[in-house]
Amino acid sequence: MSALMQGMDIDAVYCQPNTGKKMPGHGIYPYLLFGITVDRAPQVWTLDTTYIPIGKGFAYLTAVADWVNRKVLAASGVLRVTANRYKGSLTNSRDFT
Repeated sequence: MSALMQGMDIDAVYCQPNTGKKMPGHGIYPYLLFGITVDRAPQVWTLDTTYIPIGKGFAYLTAVADWVNRKVLAASGVLRVTANRYKGSLTNSRDFT
């Protein structure tokens, strides 16, 4: 089965070994919302990027969502991720508040 999966370039969908180990030199960032009650919009937003393998590269889907009403405020799909793409998503999401 392993040889067939490798031949078809298919990976299993589960955690691979050593995914929970810390990398040397990687910082630990504090959870900034600890002790804060999120009860009104637009108090907290989430920016999430998902990558989708295509051909020899990736397509990136970015979404900005509001925590309280769980609505997607802006979304974009691109083939190359740059800081300006994130800035554009955040700028577009401000129009919905």
